[in-house]
Amino acid sequence: DENIFENGLLDSLATVQILLNLQEETGIQVPVSEFNREEWDTPNKIVAKVESLENE
Repeated sequence: DENIFENGLLDSLATVQILLNLQEETGIQVPVSEFNREEWDTPNKIVAKVESLENE
């Protein structure tokens, strides 16, 4: 549960790229304006968020 933002593993540009890749691969749409870093700041949170969006 390493915080990928605090540890410098992901920055704003990489975040946008991840959101675009998720949209392309899964059809999930997460507008950047609705992106909340605290909900996406660890790999486990990313997986959980994607799973919850897939179930909507």
